[in-house]
Amino acid sequence: MTALPSPFEPRRALDVLGRRRVRFVVIGGIAAAARGSPSATFDLDVCYARDDENLERLAAALQELAARLRGAPEDVPFLFDAATLKAGDHFTFQTSAGALDCLRSQLQRLPARDRGP
Repeated sequence: MTALPSPFEPRRALDVLGRRRVRFVVIGGIAAAARGSPSATFDLDVCYARDDENLERLAAALQELAARLRGAPEDVPFLFDAATLKAGDHFTFQTSAGALDCLRSQLQRLPARDRGP
């Protein structure tokens, strides 16, 4: 039996990420809404820094949010640790605060002159 989706509470997810001191930027629909877009969105998209310390913080935040792989059978194991997160590029989770998509940061791939201050 498939569990019902969690309520969408992006502010709570952002609070957990912030409290865990995860370095990330919000992208996607929530970022667009913050800039005045009238479009509705039902997931939180974040782009996270990929250094080992930040990956440990992200793993702890995902555990606190009771994250699981979205769309995968509930019995599929997933290890929330820095090594697993470092091995992937894009993760889609269902959390206790709703849908959360985590994408790796692309900043390290930009030429230094394009990275900003």
